[in-house]
Amino acid sequence: ALLAANGACLALHRAAQLPAADVLRDPVLHFVKRDEADLKNRLDKAQQAAAKVAPAVDQLYDLLGKGAAEADKLTSPRWKAGFELAFGRVCAAKARIDGDNSMLAALKRGKAFEKPDSTTWVLQRSDTTASSSSLQSLAQRAKTLLQRVVDEHSGTPWAQLAAYELETPLGWEWTEQP
Repeated sequence: ALLAANGACLALHRAAQLPAADVLRDPVLHFVKRDEADLKNRLDKAQQAAAKVAPAVDQLYDLLGKGAAEADKLTSPRWKAGFELAFGRVCAAKARIDGDNSMLAALKRGKAFEKPDSTTWVLQRSDTTASSSSLQSLAQRAKTLLQRVVDEHSGTPWAQLAAYELETPLGWEWTEQP
């Protein structure tokens, strides 16, 4: 009856039945520019890591997104914390994966070094993202949901997990090295 009464509960229940989704772990971050063809090949290979994990994360995002409209109607603190943590973590994972892929694609389209002695592009985690406004919105949604769990459910395992998730920036930026 509880699952039938609230779409957020149903979405969380269905998400819990799916296999665990991998997230982007240890992405390639250093790209020495020897020539354009070599750089493009290494960027293509780096994008494959995101392509492997994106479908499962997208599936969770779509599933939980359907229940998000009814999350504010949850009266049980456990269900509310559980849903917001799950959806916040999925939004964070999606922002990191899609952001990584977007930054790699942007570099493939061509980017000139600003410093004359630079030979290497380094992708670094950042609190901001140079990507699209939709990625910025997704990252902000993740931060909002996770911070709400920290604020409204302090002292709980949900709050600890949300705080841990917030420690890793959601965006990416390019830097140069000689």
